[in-house]
This record gives sequence, C-alpha cells and structure tokens, in this order.
Amino acid sequence: MLVAILNYNNNDNAKYLHKIFSKFGQCYIIDSGSKEQLEEFIPSDTPFYVGNLNKANELFLNSDSQWCLYICSDVIIAEDDANKIVENIANVRLSKIGCFAPSIKGKSVPQMKKKNKSGYRKVIFVEGIIFAVQRIVIERLHPFDTTINSMGHGIDVLIAHTAKKCGLRSIVDDSIEVFHPYGTSYDDVVANHERIELRKHSSIGYKLFEYSYSISRIIGKYKRKAFYLFIR
Repeated sequence: MLVAILNYNNNDNAKYLHKIFSKFGQCYIIDSGSKEQLEEFIPSDTPFYVGNLNKANELFLNSDSQWCLYICSDVIIAEDDANKIVENIANVRLSKIGCFAPSIKGKSVPQMKKKNKSGYRKVIFVEGIIFAVQRIVIERLHPFDTTINSMGHGIDVLIAHTAKKCGLRSIVDDSIEVFHPYGTSYDDVVANHERIELRKHSSIGYKLFEYSYSISRIIGKYKRKAFYLFIR
C-alpha cells in the first residue's frame, strides 16, 4: 500500500504522520505550496487538495501498490490506530471493497462518525479527509481536472460512485477512530461552488450527486435502515 499525506501548512503533523506510516512501505508528503518548504516534500503541479491528489495518484499508478491511503495532514492519528488502519486494509476482500476509511471524530460528515464499538459499515461515500482507494477505481478517474474543481469538495462522492460502478463498496471501520480538527479545511463557500461545477461535468448526474450528500447526512444522523436501500 502507498500512503500519501496531503499537506498545506501543517508541516509538523505531516512529518509525524510520515514517521508513523513510512515503516509500512512507500509514504510520501505531497505539498501544495506551504509557506515553509521541507526537503522531504514532493510538490504538487497545481495548488490545493486536488493538485495534491493528482500528484499522489501519479505516484500510486506508477507503483505496484493495490491500495493508496490518502491522509490530509491536519488529521490526528494515534500510532496504534495507524497500525490498525494498515492491518485492516490489508485484510479486506479486494473483490468487495473499493473505498475504506476509519471513523472520524471532529469535523466530518455524519456517516463518518463512530456508530458502533467495532466492525465495518457500508456507506454511500467515505469522506476525503482520510480514505483508502483501490487501484482499479483511480485508474478510471486519474487525473482530476483542477480547472473545474481544485478544493476537492465532491471528489469523494465521484470516487465512491466510480467504485460502485466497479462492483465495489465503500465502508467505514468503526474499530478505528481518528480526529479531524475544526477550522482547518479550505473555504466552504468556494468549495461548495466547485462541487456544483464538478457535478455539472461528472457522469453521476445531478440528482444522484446531491442525494449522496443529503441522504448520507440522514443515514449518519438517524441510521434508518430504509435508506440503505439506496446503496445496495
């Protein structure tokens, strides 16, 4: 598995994440123009989240890895949980799972919040804060057009629906919980505008794209089983 830490001005935590994940193999810090540039950074070709994602995918598809784990550099992960993430991804069935993520405490969409003491949950999409994706999914999408969407809002939905087209599910692992601080993401107004632009150019379709957001919030908040029919 290749690990890509997507960084912008969170250098200390990026270095910490690199330290705890590099023992598992290929691990890179992809940077989109931080004020302080470090020697170990690999610069993205274009700024912001999607620029980092494209550079990570370039490295991923030029490797022999089956999975890429993407981690935004503001995510707080205990070392024991890092070990669990890598171990659990290695044990999922490749024929069934396309996108994998731990549960997320702090700023995240409702379905990413921890619901159970342990075990996997099927979700419409896993949020792009921290998630792992199978190679077959990224091969169908790379590269993302940064002239349409550079902040990345909606890219996670596109990835999950592409996984579904491959016959693969998206799951959250409730045996692991990481923390995403509030107030560290990009501007929500700009990001939402770019999601609308991405929606216009995607093959998902307007209703399915927006329903993914609205229904995921209902599932995340209320856990009504009827809504799971949407993702079967």
